[in-house]
Amino acid sequence: MPKRTIYIFVITGILISVIIILKYKNNFFPANKSPSSSSNYYHMALPVLSEESESKIPQGFPRQFILGKAPEVVSGESFNTTPNTVDMAVIFKDPSISIQELVSEYENYAVNTGWSVNESTADAGIRTFDLKRGIQSVLLEIKNNSPNGVLVKISYHAITNAN
Repeated sequence: MPKRTIYIFVITGILISVIIILKYKNNFFPANKSPSSSSNYYHMALPVLSEESESKIPQGFPRQFILGKAPEVVSGESFNTTPNTVDMAVIFKDPSISIQELVSEYENYAVNTGWSVNESTADAGIRTFDLKRGIQSVLLEIKNNSPNGVLVKISYHAITNAN
């Protein structure tokens, strides 16, 4: 096959590829969707944590569960209950937010990211929620720490190897 024919095939292939990509570019490169346009997309700014707080979070802990205005991680631990599961817990305090504001943030986050929410305790001093999604579950315990904001315990459980 002559070189010229090979070049024609290559250039034709490139042109066809470019045309297909331009025609179907939204399928290849979906545009960023706003939270209001899709229930599958949700973005929220996570609060900034100090280096000391970051160092207390167990590796692999879902950081998006530490919400609030100025959270300060008090402690964190990770442990396996079986070879196929992982359990982690983080406790943080936030003097800059009320229990009602933080509960609202968690409810908004859970609903917009596909977690099922069951509230098991609801009184003025403590709110407890069970969140479930797939093989993950989260227990949130939010306590009024008045006048010092809130104290939150997050217990995270996931199946790591479902045989």
